[in-house]
Amino acid sequence: MWQRWLTMCSVAGILFVPVRAAENAADTTLVYPCRQATAPITVDGKLDAAEWGSAVEVGGFGISGSEDLAPEQVLMRLCYDQNNLYLAITCLESNMKGLKTSAGTQKDGPFWEDDSIEFFLNPNHDHQSYWQFGVTAKAMQYDNCQGDSAWNSSWTAVATQDADSWTVEAALPFADLDLKSPAPGTLWGFNLCRERHAGGKLDLYNWANVQRVFNTVSRFGHLAFVAADWQPAAANVAAAVKDAGGKESRLLVPDGWWRTPTGGTPEHVPFIAMLRSEDRGLPTVMTELTAMYAAKPELPLRTEYQGIQDSYTKIKGIIEAGAPLDARNWASNKQFLNAVQGKLDLVYWRVKLAMLNLSME
Repeated sequence: MWQRWLTMCSVAGILFVPVRAAENAADTTLVYPCRQATAPITVDGKLDAAEWGSAVEVGGFGISGSEDLAPEQVLMRLCYDQNNLYLAITCLESNMKGLKTSAGTQKDGPFWEDDSIEFFLNPNHDHQSYWQFGVTAKAMQYDNCQGDSAWNSSWTAVATQDADSWTVEAALPFADLDLKSPAPGTLWGFNLCRERHAGGKLDLYNWANVQRVFNTVSRFGHLAFVAADWQPAAANVAAAVKDAGGKESRLLVPDGWWRTPTGGTPEHVPFIAMLRSEDRGLPTVMTELTAMYAAKPELPLRTEYQGIQDSYTKIKGIIEAGAPLDARNWASNKQFLNAVQGKLDLVYWRVKLAMLNLSME
């Protein structure tokens, strides 16, 4: 085990003391390819295509402490220039009326009590030290260094709301971390998490699964800083993830990820191929239900069943077409396929009960 520098904080500034680096505790390590920005970015919450078009958009956020995908997904883009790390985060939300923003906008307040996101940086990649930054759907900002909220950064963040989502655009100066702009090839520990209150209870989502404890640095994912024109291929993916650790790494790209087992060769795994593997064929109960409704159209839940059938038919068409799939559509379609059997079973037994009652009349 080698020595690294652990970042410690004080009101006066940042001290560095040597410590032994901790191990990476995640078996599967996520890696995000953070490209150099190709245009100046104005932090206004609008996510202009000219500014963000070259940044890789990823999703696949999970319920923290679970293998399940988050039902309300998060879409994440990052990039950097000579001065700042930039983030563009969109939180999909089906209940915008339930968005909780009661904690106000005072800096370093209890942001976690509102709908919010937070991100963590571990620039020296020691799996121990971290900077934490939080922002609510109403743009309250919070920051700390190694848990010390007396430390403050001059970072900026703007939050905007749409009909079915809310978005944060942010810029963090490297100078506030006493760092220069990372050279391509640099790897940082990183994670992004979400506190969702809009569903009526606290839901915790994360990019890298930190098992419900967001500052578990040893389970963070990574930022791999790359040039503006970087494109994934086996050789440069291997170079980007070589120090990521874990039994395998997954470098995320818009249409899937590159899987690299420790000591192995990177392999591109597209979302469309993953979706195809989730499809286990027409559920047997669907064939039976179709026949039941054909014989007795008055049976209950026919509209609900038709909606399930239409959604499944649409997904089958996507799979058969084989076109590339983005993170947002992969997540929603995967969630449907994972839940379709349970939905059909509920309809099936309600229909069977109705048929039994009809036979007894």
